[in-house]
Amino acid sequence: YSVDIAQKHLVMPTTDLGTPLMAEIAVRSGSLAVRNSAGEITVQPGQKVQIDTSGMLGGIQLAQWNLIRDGDFEQYMGGAPADGIQTWAVHGFIFDQTVSDAEKQAASMTMYRSCHPTTPSAFLCPKEQTVLLAQFERQGNQSKSYSYGIEQVLDLDVSEYRSMQFVMWARVISQSVPNAGVTNNECPITVRFTFKRESPSDKPEFRFLCLYRTSERKPIPNGGEYVYQAVSNQALWYHMDFDLRDPKYDLLQSARYIESVAIYGNGHDYISQVTDISLTARQQR
Repeated sequence: YSVDIAQKHLVMPTTDLGTPLMAEIAVRSGSLAVRNSAGEITVQPGQKVQIDTSGMLGGIQLAQWNLIRDGDFEQYMGGAPADGIQTWAVHGFIFDQTVSDAEKQAASMTMYRSCHPTTPSAFLCPKEQTVLLAQFERQGNQSKSYSYGIEQVLDLDVSEYRSMQFVMWARVISQSVPNAGVTNNECPITVRFTFKRESPSDKPEFRFLCLYRTSERKPIPNGGEYVYQAVSNQALWYHMDFDLRDPKYDLLQSARYIESVAIYGNGHDYISQVTDISLTARQQR
């Protein structure tokens, strides 16, 4: 079992009901009786229970944690500081140092509300079936690669998690370069994880998920820091679902610390969209 005594880190911890969190107990094997003046509850493997600062015991929950905050962009649109902590920070990612200011300004990020990707229609649906989409765009027949998008600081010890499932809906509306470009890193939807393998003092490392359109039916083999996912050469939604601990990929199999996650468009000209983002951590596979 594990006992997490809540301390303010990047944000003030709260229970799932929104009250201030004092402690959280999770069980991996066996069972555990949690008892205080408010009562007693038995926690089984794969379960957790929360205790708020008033001493109130919460109900039994699955032992899982969403490590990404504001995956639906509601806080961002609600006016939360776009500092990359409570919600997302928006900025460019420079890989080509020769990109001019004018070429940078051709890139933008727009947030708007639309029907969820799982709805039959993209335009006609009740409000409760709508979501906020982040759209990354760069236009004007650009000739140099440039990235623009969102980033969030996590700064988390993830050593106890045997599974970290990253899920996101994404689609590429257009891209001006075939596949992922000559160097295979011009992905109109890129997810970048910054991590440290063993210690907070380690040099940061990077892993990337690359989503791109292809009409050549020749997907790029995964290798190096990148995991590639080719999608239809049409503007269709794709449900990304990767366990970052999966031994099939060289992602975050043995990483003990995650510093940040960034999501952006990268290329010459592109229009891409993402929504409904989560990173669910579990102590068991």
